[in-house]
Amino acid sequence: QYQHNLMAYLTKENFMSYISNNDSIFIKNICNEINKNEDDDISSILRKVNNEIAKETKNKQLSEFQDRFLANFYFQPKNEKNSYSKTYSDFLINPNPLYCGLISKDTQKFE
Repeated sequence: QYQHNLMAYLTKENFMSYISNNDSIFIKNICNEINKNEDDDISSILRKVNNEIAKETKNKQLSEFQDRFLANFYFQPKNEKNSYSKTYSDFLINPNPLYCGLISKDTQKFE
C-alpha cells in the first residue's frame, strides 16, 4: 500500500530534498522535477514525473492515483503549521526563501 505521510522540503540552499517512510520513487521524482523546472506548472511536472516513473518501472500504464495525490500536496510555510492554503502556484509566485514543506492534505501530517 502506498503511504501518504510523505514530505519534501526546500532547504536554505534552495535544494529540494525529500523524506519518505518507504523511499518513494514518486516523491523522489517530484522533487527532482521541481528542482530542474521551477517555472513549470504542476501538470507539466506531473507529466514528466509520470514519464520518469514509467521508465524506471518499465510500466507505461501508471495509475491515476498520482494525479490525485499530487493535487493534494500543498506548500506549507515553516511558521504556519496549521495553514494548508499555499498551493504550488502560490509558492512559485511568492516562495518562502527559508523553508517550505510539501505536505499531503490527505493526512495533514507535517513531520
